[in-house]
Amino acid sequence: MTKYTSVQKRENPRKIRQVHPVWRGIGCAFMVLIPVISFAAGKATIDYGLKQHWPIPYQLLGYVKLPDFIYKVPSLTSIFGPIATWENFYANLSAAIIYMLILGGILSVVTAFVYQVMGPPRWGPQDVPPPKIKAKQYKR
Repeated sequence: MTKYTSVQKRENPRKIRQVHPVWRGIGCAFMVLIPVISFAAGKATIDYGLKQHWPIPYQLLGYVKLPDFIYKVPSLTSIFGPIATWENFYANLSAAIIYMLILGGILSVVTAFVYQVMGPPRWGPQDVPPPKIKAKQYKR
């Protein structure tokens, strides 16, 4: 044996806390749910706003006018054709984007708070501890 075999690093017996795998599933579900909820809330908001005579820009109201080349290609017509039948699509989409930004921001803050409380520690076993510097107060 060599002279360095007696000095071996031991594995740290402390178990590292990991984030539960359920959180990945919740994140995947939110990727689908947030746009659906946002579009439904945007549609409800625009419908309510039209009944209450809110000043919604007229450019966002009405049906979508698609370019002529979309109607010449059958596959594009089958994809974009249903969008042309939705009334006030641009207004609904604009409201949905606003709701998506608000919901995404709220969920980001909540997720950061939960991750801070329940997540793994900031420093792992291989990290060097932060330096403890005692700086003198600067005087002129």
